[in-house]
Amino acid sequence: MKNIEISDLELNRKEKLYAADAFKLIEENYKNVDIFFIMGADNFINIVKWKNSKEIIEKYNYIVLDRNNIDLNRYINENEFIRSHKDNIKVIKDENYSKYNATDFRNKIKKDNEYNQEIVSDEVIDYIIENGLYK
Repeated sequence: MKNIEISDLELNRKEKLYAADAFKLIEENYKNVDIFFIMGADNFINIVKWKNSKEIIEKYNYIVLDRNNIDLNRYINENEFIRSHKDNIKVIKDENYSKYNATDFRNKIKKDNEYNQEIVSDEVIDYIIENGLYK
């Protein structure tokens, strides 16, 4: 896609990297750009529990994939702080995204050592295996 770059900064760290820390690193490397955090609704509804959640909700933009029958509009409107920043949140409603999520993918690898080829290509699966990810 044009004008989109995906960072691997989390993969190169030994220590735990919280979202707030990752965003600061991204800001240091990419001046004067809009930063978006892309996630599923199942993660977004827990964002208020994250480290420095108020700062990251206030400061950054979100693209949230609607899934798992979560009523995102209700969630956003019921949380006063999130509601006050709803202009930073773009909800994508699409059935095509609802059956895939990273948490289930990682858990399936950890538990059963199975890789869903519907979600990722053979090259990505090879990379995961070669680098011992999600073990």
